[in-house]
Amino acid sequence: MSEYERSRTMPALPEQVFDQAADVHRLGAWLPDDLHVHAEEPPAVTVHEDHTDQDTSALLRAERDQMRIE
Repeated sequence: MSEYERSRTMPALPEQVFDQAADVHRLGAWLPDDLHVHAEEPPAVTVHEDHTDQDTSALLRAERDQMRIE
């Protein structure tokens, strides 16, 4: 399974940034342009990669107490 990791500094409270980034419907704003996440039955998602034109099933979990999305 592939992993994508990215860090950014934002001029906002960590909780506000986390709430935006953890929203699966807004997740595309945080990912490279060629990756698209489609929500399925939580925690399942489908990730589409434009470059390969392939869909990959994945799990998306947000741990607010750790400020971690995986």
